[in-house]
Amino acid sequence: MIVFLWSISMLSVALGCYQEPIPPCSCRSISFHTTEITCKDATEIEQLQISLNKFQESPIQTLYIMDSSLQYLPSKIFSGLNVEKLHIVNCTFNALTDSDVAFVGLEKSLKNLIVQETTIYSGWNWQHLQKLTGLTEIRTIKSGLGEIDSDIAEISLLDLYSLQLTQDLISYIDDRAFARFIKLKVLSLKRNLIPEVKRSMFPNPATSLIQINLGHNKIEELPGDIFINMPSLVSVLLGKITS
Repeated sequence: MIVFLWSISMLSVALGCYQEPIPPCSCRSISFHTTEITCKDATEIEQLQISLNKFQESPIQTLYIMDSSLQYLPSKIFSGLNVEKLHIVNCTFNALTDSDVAFVGLEKSLKNLIVQETTIYSGWNWQHLQKLTGLTEIRTIKSGLGEIDSDIAEISLLDLYSLQLTQDLISYIDDRAFARFIKLKVLSLKRNLIPEVKRSMFPNPATSLIQINLGHNKIEELPGDIFINMPSLVSVLLGKITS
């Protein structure tokens, strides 16, 4: 009996969800050594911190923060966690973080950041993400982006292979916005209000770029030199927005 109980205990630890969760977060074991944490309807920073602290010993494949309204996400709220994918969905924040750097503790583990239908009242500050050295994909969907200014270069040194800023209100892009993203393979700006693009906006040469999605924007024509020095490009999506 002792051996049996010990085996069950070790299996629970391996699966990750081995502690009783504290709201607003819950845990689900989705496969061996893989967990999924969902934090929903969070309104108090302190309570969210206490809830997340329960999972410091758990390997987390995906962490969802959903349907929540907070002043900000404290820079160290994820300290001690090991999260591969972070989804922020249908949330509102006065600011993303209370520091110059967001998501402290996830610098090496976080690979995918997805922000969907989320409002940051103070606006996006790309500098907040510049320490996430493990990040390979950033995706925003309906998250209040109205322009892509030169400050997006703050994250150009990350090992990003995919940058998708989609279904938003982007109507302005700096002339050299993505020029320093030399490792980028996929760039999607689909379903925005972009009126034009220039060759200077992209790396030159763009040796890594495989796909560009500019579909459903307000682009009437492309510059004649737009695809020069893009030797790896295999896919370009250009479907026009309909009124």
